[in-house]
Amino acid sequence: MRRFALPFLVLAVMVCLVGCAATGNTTPTATVYVPPTATTAPPASPTPLPTAPPTPAERPLTAEESAATAVSDLDLEPEDVIAKVNGEAVTLGEFTQYLSLRLVALGQVNVDWSDPANAEDLTSLRTQVRDQLVNMVIIRQEANKLAIELDQAQVDTFAAQIRAQLAGSSDAEDWLAFKAQTGIDEATFEQIIRESQLLQALAEEVVVLEEVDQVEAAHILVADEALAQELLQRAQDGEDFGELAEAYSEDPGSAVDGGKLGWFPEGVMVPEFEAAAFSLQPGEVSEIVQTDYGYHIIKVSGREVRALEPPYDEMARSQTFNAWFARMRTAADIQVLVAMEAPAQ
Repeated sequence: MRRFALPFLVLAVMVCLVGCAATGNTTPTATVYVPPTATTAPPASPTPLPTAPPTPAERPLTAEESAATAVSDLDLEPEDVIAKVNGEAVTLGEFTQYLSLRLVALGQVNVDWSDPANAEDLTSLRTQVRDQLVNMVIIRQEANKLAIELDQAQVDTFAAQIRAQLAGSSDAEDWLAFKAQTGIDEATFEQIIRESQLLQALAEEVVVLEEVDQVEAAHILVADEALAQELLQRAQDGEDFGELAEAYSEDPGSAVDGGKLGWFPEGVMVPEFEAAAFSLQPGEVSEIVQTDYGYHIIKVSGREVRALEPPYDEMARSQTFNAWFARMRTAADIQVLVAMEAPAQ
């Protein structure tokens, strides 16, 4: 699903965003884990990869050289301003350094960005990096408004961890070699680390989760409708639901635990499953529920308004923060001063 050559955490730190390279999304978000049970809704499809890979360069390049080629048609100096966010400038120099990191992360350092055949990919890439830089400025500005202060010792510890991960995740022998390869300077790296920490602190400050209506349920999933009918009858006749799930359920994420799914709120399961689960009272067993995954028999053991548990608390935090950030970005005065379209001819 993702095309990152570097570990996902490292990429997230280096661009202060999660998932943008794969999805084109430019909203900062927390990492969200959804367990692979057969009842969770299928994830949205990632942005399709190009039908053909970008044209390679004639010789191996460093990330710094590749990024320089990728912005050469803009005909600007490093100090030139490409965008402003509430009056704060984003320069070409900043943009080029972040672009070099993205090229390393995507494994696209040795692409010939001067080739018009790569113009569409280059336009998309440059637009994403510019938008992410804008997001980072907004994050910093909002953190300043809330007077968020970072613990420098924690920042230093995190920076040391990321240096080691970055050096170990590329062809570079050590951190100094990685800096030479990418063209990133120490000041920019430290700024990225601080802003990744600000993002976390900002999310903790603005996100307050409320208790919500939830059910505690277990299920049996099978592919054959006749078998589902047999198991439903056996459950209705009083056989132990958990033992039936362990013996027959084809959901590997829950069968070993008697089909237990734990507590979950509305909005996280596929619609047919959710509607059935939330229509039951504790102790009741559903009729057969058909979804794209097969045939389900659901047993609800509890229902109450309660605090979210993992992973749904992280999902809710992510969704809440994304909605808050979208409002902040809409309210921001963003001036795009340089178009990111690459020449196709």
